[in-house]
Amino acid sequence: MSAVLLAQSNHFLKLNDNSLNNDCKNRFSQLFEQAYSSFPSIPNGCLEAVAFTNTRFTHLTDDNYFSNSSTDIPRSYGVMGLVYDGKGYFRNNLITISQLSNIPIDMILTDPASNVMAYAAAFAKLIDKHGIKSNDVEDYRNIFVELSELPEELNDWDFAINSMLYSVYVFIDNLRYEDKTAKLKSTDNDCIIYENKRRVDFKRVFGDSLYLLQSPNVCFYDGKDGGDYNGAIWNPAPECNYSGRDGTEIRGIVIHYTEGSYAGCISWFKNCDASVSAHYVIRSFDGQVTQMVSENYKAWHARSANAYTIGIEHEAYGNVADFFTDQMYMSSADLVRDVSDRRHIIKRTGVFFADTLDNGTLLNKGLHPLGDMTSCTQIRGHQHYPDQSHTDPGPYWDWNLYYKLVNAGTDVTTFTDKSGHLFDSGGKFAEYADNERKLYLIKVDDADKIKLSFSKFNVEKDHDFLWIYDGDSEFSPKLGRWNTSSPSTVISSGNSMMVEFRSDCANNFDGWEAEWQASYDNEFQFGEAAKLYPNPTSSFLNVAFNPILDIDYINIYNAMGMLIERVNVSSKSFQINMQQFAAGVYFFALYHQLERIETIKIIKNM
Repeated sequence: MSAVLLAQSNHFLKLNDNSLNNDCKNRFSQLFEQAYSSFPSIPNGCLEAVAFTNTRFTHLTDDNYFSNSSTDIPRSYGVMGLVYDGKGYFRNNLITISQLSNIPIDMILTDPASNVMAYAAAFAKLIDKHGIKSNDVEDYRNIFVELSELPEELNDWDFAINSMLYSVYVFIDNLRYEDKTAKLKSTDNDCIIYENKRRVDFKRVFGDSLYLLQSPNVCFYDGKDGGDYNGAIWNPAPECNYSGRDGTEIRGIVIHYTEGSYAGCISWFKNCDASVSAHYVIRSFDGQVTQMVSENYKAWHARSANAYTIGIEHEAYGNVADFFTDQMYMSSADLVRDVSDRRHIIKRTGVFFADTLDNGTLLNKGLHPLGDMTSCTQIRGHQHYPDQSHTDPGPYWDWNLYYKLVNAGTDVTTFTDKSGHLFDSGGKFAEYADNERKLYLIKVDDADKIKLSFSKFNVEKDHDFLWIYDGDSEFSPKLGRWNTSSPSTVISSGNSMMVEFRSDCANNFDGWEAEWQASYDNEFQFGEAAKLYPNPTSSFLNVAFNPILDIDYINIYNAMGMLIERVNVSSKSFQINMQQFAAGVYFFALYHQLERIETIKIIKNM
């Protein structure tokens, strides 16, 4: 990850040593406890690790998939993610597990408890078959492989198989267990948590090949083309799954998700009968990148858009949102930044960001073609290209966040004066430019709030947008986004406000003009005689008078208009003890001599 991306991420992301710690949302913890109770030979963590790797603890059914063409990766089912029809390439491990467990196929397909119990029964039967007696999870490596859907290739070390195993063992290593007789200590996000943290001996499991699984900065295979991105493992698909571009210029990037596991996608792209591929595949929990097709060639991932695009697959399926981790977003953005730096025709500002238009149209749901290779939106979802059937990445992908990450490092223009005028890049009289991303920070150190009022707002409908954030970063809470209507007046909650403007590659307008004013809580507005706070109050009421006005006394009336107390004023600020008043509404009338200056309603709580 580049230093600039990591620095930017600190504004909004809570980074962890490993995203597995926070992504473990085991919706079926009781089923796993029952399985361990029924099959005590299985070490704690093994079942959850497979379920997390394959499904993120989601019971997968046909409803979790949007198509089933010959090019689509075989479907996985149930909590354990088992394949029923491997399309002649993946192993039908659901059938194998049914045979080993004696649990019918239809129950494994439809019932979460049967799905988990069948896998556990098969796992236990293989433990007996291989005569494994230890509680060391490293000794169960071959059983994980034997029960996997991934094809076992003839080469000595298959990357897809070992990538699956690596995810399984990383999950086990990041949860805490003790011996089998221990009682459950606690639950954390519905994950099973035991007393002592198990440490996996990764070197024992993977040998000298461990570095390939841990580090993306390696070349796995030598080849005449090689990898384009230094942050990726180069693991090419066979020539049967890609073709030449015939001189077509690369002008776009397609964002996909895999509808299968990271390891499964990599393996599927090795299958000549699938006739499908993408240039890059990104793992969910740590953002590892594998490149499978040289950018000079046409990967087969987006039909008529293949010739002019680069395809990036992101590991996700089932409960898709669970797979889109901070690490994946940052890794993907870093890759796109690198592509943009090498292929200047692809602009970083070309990231799709108008997920919802002001008229309510959702462009991140369903099919919404946004033009061909000449489109301004150059980095977009599979669903946004012409002639497509897939609707990924759908509403699960955070396009606004992705835009910010891809465009990290944008210069910020900062204003510190207590008041001033703010214009778009064209100034008062000219138009703003194409492909803009402008950041303006208004920050007045001693102010309590910033008030920004717009006197002009005219930008291209559905294409150019203004964001305003409540703080000193574009990752601060959003105060609003505007396109077809003016922001009018926007007020921050603190002493800073970030304004962000984005334009596409065509049709400039005369933009916007605004004036900001810093404000202070102890400032009096014109005609305001006093500040009484807090309101409502249950104890003491603070009274502060406008220093330019003279107040002689206060008459306090109840809700019926009866005078209940008169307070003579001898200073510009003091407190009134409201504890003596019953709960209700009171009116404080401020007088100078006999003239009533202002009346303020005060609510007294219990």
